[in-house]
Order: sequence, then structure tokens, then C-alpha cells
Amino acid sequence: MPPPLLSSKQKYASGQFSWRVASPAIENQNTPAIFRGFWDGSISVSPNTTYRILARVKTINIVGEGGLVLKTGGWLGTDVVNQGVGTNITPYMRGDNGWTYLTGTIQTNPGQTTLNYLYLVLENCTGEAYLDELTVQELQQDGSLRQNILSKWNANTHHYLDPIKSKEADYMIEKAHNHGIHYKIVIHEKDD
Repeated sequence: MPPPLLSSKQKYASGQFSWRVASPAIENQNTPAIFRGFWDGSISVSPNTTYRILARVKTINIVGEGGLVLKTGGWLGTDVVNQGVGTNITPYMRGDNGWTYLTGTIQTNPGQTTLNYLYLVLENCTGEAYLDELTVQELQQDGSLRQNILSKWNANTHHYLDPIKSKEADYMIEKAHNHGIHYKIVIHEKDD
């Protein structure tokens, strides 16, 4: 599956970029799916827990039997665009839609500690879609949501620092200070 294209053509609010998927597939121009989970490794989850998956998307001229959909599964390869491949967790979105949310839920199994891969797919359709943000949050019994568990959840990653990495840095600086060690801090974004 070719990589999705980072685009400045469509962007949400003050963002500068979004990820673009488009169908039909054209090498180095259109890719009909975005795959989440390979580069950052497994996403830790709790067993027997419900999670809400939310994608902020914009669609342009999506027509066909299917539509834009969120899926989960193992490695689905290029077959991900076909009906019945993977597990759809949202209804299809078709037509022209300004920035809106595609929302689904998943229930983890007993003993499951990592999330299956997530896919945003143009299934059995043509058109374009742009993804600005993807979040995965535990849905609590009272209906409230816990913190997003994805480390890179926005197409504009250059606009934020990962809160987990920030806490790790704070911890390291505090421990060093307690031992009389002082750091000269340099903030660097390469390979963030």
C-alpha cells in the first residue's frame, strides 16, 4: 500500500496540513487508505474496554457503493479497499462534507492488551478525503472520555509536543536536579 500524501491543499482551522486519501489509486498520486500502527508500534489498551475512535475528515465527491470508513484489523494490505476485508467500525460517509467527524467504537477482548491496526479507507468508491486528526479514547461507564492514547494524533505534529515525552523529560530533569546534575536544554524537532 503506498503512503498517504501529506497535503496543504485542505486544512482544518489554523493547521497547515492534512493527510489525503483518494480513489481510484494512482501510483505516487492517489492512495485510497491510511494505515495507523506500523511505525509507532503497538498501541497499548486495556482488556474488556470500549474505546471511541474519532477522525476529523473532509470529503470531496465521494460516490459509489461504499464510502469513507474507519476499519480495524491485522495487516490488510491493498485488499483493505474491498468490502468484507477488516472490520468496519463506522458507517460510510459519502458526498461532499466540510470538516466533520467520523466516529466509531471498538470493544477490546478479554486478554487483549494492544489495539489492532486502524485504517481510514475509501472502500468501493471514488473521491477524495482529508484527515486532520485521529483520536482513540477510552469510553468510561458514565459516558465521559479518558485522554487520547495516540502519540501522533494530528497531521500538524510540528505544532505540539507529545505530553508523554514532556512528562518523561520533566522526570529526568527532576531526578538529575536531586543529584546535583544540571542540563542545558535544546529543543529539537527532527524525527519527532
